[in-house]
Amino acid sequence: MCTRKILLLLTGMIGLANTPHTTGMDNKRKQSRTQPFRPKPLTLPKRSIPVVEIGEYEEERISSPLLAKHTFQFDANNTFPALQVTCCTLTNRGIRHILEKTPLEDRHAIQTAEHLPTHLFCGVFDGHNGYRAAEIAAKEIPQELTQQLAVDKLQTDTVEQALCDSFLKTEKKIAIDDGGTTATIAYLWPNTEKNNYVISVANAGDSRTLISNVDGTMLLETHDHKATDPKEEQRVTDAGGVVLRNRLFGTLSVTRSIGDLAHKGGNCCSPTSLIALPETNTLAINNNCFIIQASDGLWDHESSDNATALVANELARSTSSQAGLENAAQLLYKRACNGNDAPLDDVTIVISFIERTNTAL
Repeated sequence: MCTRKILLLLTGMIGLANTPHTTGMDNKRKQSRTQPFRPKPLTLPKRSIPVVEIGEYEEERISSPLLAKHTFQFDANNTFPALQVTCCTLTNRGIRHILEKTPLEDRHAIQTAEHLPTHLFCGVFDGHNGYRAAEIAAKEIPQELTQQLAVDKLQTDTVEQALCDSFLKTEKKIAIDDGGTTATIAYLWPNTEKNNYVISVANAGDSRTLISNVDGTMLLETHDHKATDPKEEQRVTDAGGVVLRNRLFGTLSVTRSIGDLAHKGGNCCSPTSLIALPETNTLAINNNCFIIQASDGLWDHESSDNATALVANELARSTSSQAGLENAAQLLYKRACNGNDAPLDDVTIVISFIERTNTAL
């Protein structure tokens, strides 16, 4: 019996000699703790400041913004003066689309209709969740207008109602997966009541239209429809909508848009807090003036007053109206870039200069 105890004691001592020295508590912790599997972290390119990385994309290097010019001549008759309208457009993608290699979501339209040669349509459309809604609106709204306004005598109420109807009818042609778009329209037309040309404007969203005298005096400014605006927030609340974190439904920064059917229950033109109905206004053209239209890529960095002063200054110092418009568009674009190589958001700028070339006959 004594021999057996001695053997057991010797065996235990040998086992202890082969065991690493640990305290009893540390040994229990190590036995009870199971280390989770931790894969080696991936090393990704730094993209916290995308402006710095633009130079790495040589094939997508930011090109000069697209600049285009248009001139329209409206001859005098027994009632109306002759007008010349010179338009300059400038557009470019924002940094996000450049880095992601995705298309520009802005669209614009400048045109006359064959059977309405004395009418001029100018519009800017800022799409979101894709470019399809903006592309459809830029095509369909002018067509809807010309179909409704092909009558001999137009009145202000008729034109403004046609503008509203064109927005609502265009929305019916936008599918739920086409996204949405803002729209800001300037429509130049001859008003027989006033024996003069007038400009009717319609706006839904945060793209903006300004009309100014050549000296920079503001004549008209459209209202931005954003969730941060107290007037629009009240309208949304009255309609049963909710503004969260300064956004409609917590997602959309605008409170009026064409499309966005996913936020309208899939039914276009339904009475909801997010509506396509624009605000409208009409202004008589008594002197030479200019119109500035742009998506919010500009207005996020430039005020309306500064923009009109800049355009007025360039028209005054340039040798021709066309050169003045080009210089002004390029300077406004630089403001939108805010010191970067490209704007953060897509930018589209349309400037139209309206001048009388002689008096009525």
